[in-house]
Amino acid sequence: MRVTRILGVDPGWASLGLVVAELVDGRLTGGSLVHATTVRTSARKRAGVTYAQRERRRARELFDRLSSQMDGVDLVVSEAPTLVPSRTKSSMSVGRAFGLLDGVTFALGVPVFYFTAGEIKHAATGSTKASKGAVADGVARALPGMETMLERQRITGEDSTSHAYDAGGAILAALADERFTMLLTGREAS
Repeated sequence: MRVTRILGVDPGWASLGLVVAELVDGRLTGGSLVHATTVRTSARKRAGVTYAQRERRRARELFDRLSSQMDGVDLVVSEAPTLVPSRTKSSMSVGRAFGLLDGVTFALGVPVFYFTAGEIKHAATGSTKASKGAVADGVARALPGMETMLERQRITGEDSTSHAYDAGGAILAALADERFTMLLTGREAS
């Protein structure tokens, strides 16, 4: 029996979705879900705090939360960056988030694999045009306990949103990819 700990990430500068799951012989089991959350950072302006200071604080917060989830992780899977030229500010934030993810995984020697939004939606729902709600439903079915974990976080005041479901969807996209599952199980292509 081969156990692999995988971290699914939905990268964002304002909201970072994180899901940790354990795979047994490259498959999800009823007890696969280890942790799921969404980390939110604030862009709120404060008197006497410069933009650079605020952005450094946000980067540190995201770095710390991402790093704290890496203990024992063998692989990281993430949604691939989508940059929209007409939305410069949004694209810069996406770039920062991916730079942070790449930096942490590189520093720790953990490989990261990227999947498109369409691959994630298809893995969770069977459709590349699925809504956020449909993705959340598909991920909740595949990762038993996710809804309960996220609801408990809502009750205790922790942040949890669709970003955690998107991070779980990245795990499902990886498991739907034959090359990725061959890597996990060590089997040859059919």
